[in-house]
Amino acid sequence: MLVSEPSVAQQLADQGLLVLRDRLRVLAAAGDVQRVEKIYQLLEQDWWAAAKPDDRPYEAVCAEGALFDTRQVAGPQRLAFLHAWVQACPESYHAHLMLGIYALRRAQDFRGGDWAQQVSDAQWLAAAVACEHAVVHFCEAMRCNPRAAIAYANMYEIASRFSEPDWLVALFAGSSDPDARPEADEATWQAAAELFEPAGLIPLDVVTTELPRGLPLRAEHDADDGALYWVQQAAQARPNWLGIVTSYAFYRTPRWGGSHEEIEQFAHGPLCAGLNEAERNAVRWMGAHDYFSAFHDWALPEPGAESQIRQWHAQFQPWLTTPLPPAHRRHMLELWACFHGKSLQQPEQAVRIYIEAFSQTPQDLAFGPSSNYGHDFIYQFLRHRQEAPAEFMRALFEQAAGNNNYAALLAWAAVAYRFGMWGVAADPARAEALLDASAQQTADESDGLTTESLEGLLWEAGYHEQALCVARGLAQRDCASSCAYLYTLLRVRDADDDPVPSSAVAAPFYQPQPYRNQHEALRWLERGAELGAPLAEYNFAYHMTEQPEYDLSRPEQYERCKTLFLNAAHKGLHQGWLQLGRVMLTHGNADEQRDAIAKLLRPYALDDDRSTSARAWAMTDLAKAYRDGRGVPKSLHAAKAWITRAQELAPDDGWIGELHGELHGGGSLLGSVFGAFRGSDKLAAEHYPPGMHD
Repeated sequence: MLVSEPSVAQQLADQGLLVLRDRLRVLAAAGDVQRVEKIYQLLEQDWWAAAKPDDRPYEAVCAEGALFDTRQVAGPQRLAFLHAWVQACPESYHAHLMLGIYALRRAQDFRGGDWAQQVSDAQWLAAAVACEHAVVHFCEAMRCNPRAAIAYANMYEIASRFSEPDWLVALFAGSSDPDARPEADEATWQAAAELFEPAGLIPLDVVTTELPRGLPLRAEHDADDGALYWVQQAAQARPNWLGIVTSYAFYRTPRWGGSHEEIEQFAHGPLCAGLNEAERNAVRWMGAHDYFSAFHDWALPEPGAESQIRQWHAQFQPWLTTPLPPAHRRHMLELWACFHGKSLQQPEQAVRIYIEAFSQTPQDLAFGPSSNYGHDFIYQFLRHRQEAPAEFMRALFEQAAGNNNYAALLAWAAVAYRFGMWGVAADPARAEALLDASAQQTADESDGLTTESLEGLLWEAGYHEQALCVARGLAQRDCASSCAYLYTLLRVRDADDDPVPSSAVAAPFYQPQPYRNQHEALRWLERGAELGAPLAEYNFAYHMTEQPEYDLSRPEQYERCKTLFLNAAHKGLHQGWLQLGRVMLTHGNADEQRDAIAKLLRPYALDDDRSTSARAWAMTDLAKAYRDGRGVPKSLHAAKAWITRAQELAPDDGWIGELHGELHGGGSLLGSVFGAFRGSDKLAAEHYPPGMHD
């Protein structure tokens, strides 16, 4: 039997995603739009010829990250190349497609990953502006290609995660309404502009006024379901495309307002008619995963919850023998492994199942920063000092280096090559290169296990030298979080500091002492603060308040300390507001002292969203302020009220108890409450905790 030679398109596609990605990035950096255009045409040709489109690289290269390393190539540079591509090839389907994909990715960035109710009006507005750009470009792409399957799939993403522009909905209804544009008040537009203008996506002057030729109008029953319309177009254009139908099933899970019954009906519907049984099971798995991962509770069964564990185990068991495509079997086994690690607390079994899961897709063994199961694998493996076959670990680290998209995994690989661990031969030069790569990725550690968490896992598991190697290596490359973490590892602890125990090793977390180096610790702390690590900013500012050498009576030191606390607070370390108030109250002028009370300490003390202990300490500061007349009128009466409320919140706090005794002159708490309301220095109600004035 004669075997035909693979086509040029097939030979190109067979090079694999990583090779193609690197080649496209080089060509894009050189501005070679013609060769980029040719590669996309050939890969699309291979995709159409393949029996199973999901096995070919074309869909994956139709992504922003295939053309650009988005951490190194700024948005304006990306846009410049894409516009040059359109200008050179105005009838290019892929040029318009990639411009649309750029805009859609910005819409996703603007929206962020929060729950819908947590997304601000400005974020939604910026996303709507970006989606309009995306839709216009996707419509142009459809004009250039009658089988615009990838454009349809991206339109489906817009309809599922955002909403289609009203002017597009009008076109599908057979009318035209080009003025149906996003609306908002001036303040919201200004806030949104801070998002979309740097991305080069200002509101469009003109939008599409007619549908691309050949695109059917929507049936009346489809008018309100743009997602279904676009998935129908994509599945009809490219039959047997598993990725698009499983994506649709995902958005029909209960978390997105659908139901398991709806998914089952879809699996037996016309769009899935060409799928085999394993592929149809992959559609069903979307709903099963939503159920088994207990999404609405964010948790698997708790350890020791025997009844729930037995129920979960019994219901999941049939999936272990259910035919699934390799990628979906991997996903199923990952959840099975996570269940063993978290619910059953069987780390060795969890690691074994994870290895089986990842091995389902040997060409895509390594996981990325968005893989929660990948994070759990690292945790179970390191925290419990597990082992794995050498060939698996070598393949994992090699692919991690090739993917070059996950800082913590690259840093772990660097440890393996630096120390010759986990089946990898020692190669210090390779380790340094991996640390270089990891350092470049740390600037965008919004997803996944962070390098700081990896350093902590290594340390807690007893890999002290390895943890310090990673932390120092990344700190030397100006990774702010590693600078901050080195301070935690290296600083000399006070005798009364409680060590953090580790179940993996006999010694407490802050041992052994030979690693302690206060001078080095402070050097890295200051560097971390300079680089903007919020924990380093907070800790260094606090260090300044404790050490006479910084002398906060000097204006430059005072301002520096204030700025560090303020920066840390703005970055989410809310206790920075409390410390900022203390510094202003102690070292500021009269106006700053009044602001410290009115704008920082009092609001903090009364904020139910803050921790009880932190609120109690803010109340203690207020008690001292009223005792001393600093920033407020001097009033022992008000001071007693605040310290009484503080002790109610933190009855076991010795320092608060000591001040309480000092202000009340000893005696019982009951006597203190009554005593708080006697005296001639009683002030107006706003000077007291709620309910303690009358």
